[in-house]
Amino acid sequence: MIKRLKYLLLGSPDRIITLISIIVGISGLSLSMYVYNHPNILPAYIIIRDNIIVLTLLLIVIALSFKYIKKYIMVENFRELVGQSLAIHHHIIHNFRDHYFWDLRNEFFFNPNMDLEQIDNLKKTHFENTCRTILSDTRDAFLKYYSTRGFRVGDDLTVTVKIIIEAEDARKILNAIKGEDASKLKQSKLYMVTGYRDPNTWGTKPERTEIMQIIYNIDEENTTFDELVNKGENFFLSNNLKKDNQQKKYKNQNPNWQNSYNSVLAVPIRYRRQNDHRASLIYGIISVDSLNPYLYELFDKENTFHLLAASADLLAMMFGNFDLIQLVRGATKQ
Repeated sequence: MIKRLKYLLLGSPDRIITLISIIVGISGLSLSMYVYNHPNILPAYIIIRDNIIVLTLLLIVIALSFKYIKKYIMVENFRELVGQSLAIHHHIIHNFRDHYFWDLRNEFFFNPNMDLEQIDNLKKTHFENTCRTILSDTRDAFLKYYSTRGFRVGDDLTVTVKIIIEAEDARKILNAIKGEDASKLKQSKLYMVTGYRDPNTWGTKPERTEIMQIIYNIDEENTTFDELVNKGENFFLSNNLKKDNQQKKYKNQNPNWQNSYNSVLAVPIRYRRQNDHRASLIYGIISVDSLNPYLYELFDKENTFHLLAASADLLAMMFGNFDLIQLVRGATKQ
């Protein structure tokens, strides 16, 4: 009740000014009634009243000036943020264009007779270059956004691309790293593998560099995979996964997930035809996660979703180019 009353009376500069005006008005009325009964103090009353009025007006002018100066600074900061955000997104798209023309278009144009091994190496180079720039720029965009919210995130932010692979590819990965028995994989199932992480995480968090090493079964208990891949949702987010896990709302087959993050926003990398969800191609997932020790509301379905979804769409275009290369290569072989 006290907090509510304090918010109603002092919650903004306008409310503070209103409260001061009411107090001054009530005080003036009380003094006027007192002077009416004691006319001998009228001259002193007039002097005190005029001083109070002048002082009150001065305080109101100062408060209003401070309010509008603060508002002006906020507007200028917002304009700067919008400009920086637009620059970051332009940088993301610009780099994607450069990688497309330099890594793919020019190579095919000047070397149309590449063999299969050369084409596979070309796709790998394009994938690594594109992911490196998109994930790095996406991370910068999130950090810039958080700075305007007053969130102290620091280096506690990781951007990851997980890609969907078939059983045969999963078997090759497991055989290459001599991991679990690859023969246990079922041919009919799809799997998920970490394809790339942002350069900052790669350089500062050695415990999160398991690129192309750990195979996740999409059909096993994993809330993120289930929501995005199996159910076809547009996003999955949580700002307190430990709480969700305790309430049986979040599952993850990785037993060590709590050591790496407690908040996550994940978006599918896919093409989905408008107004027809059946016409959909999904290639993987892009996610942003954080340990979030202060339990900030880091992720939402408006601002941060659109930040990440834009990067997911660019990555979908990259995978679409790979599909086209595969089709051309198959036609050439025939």
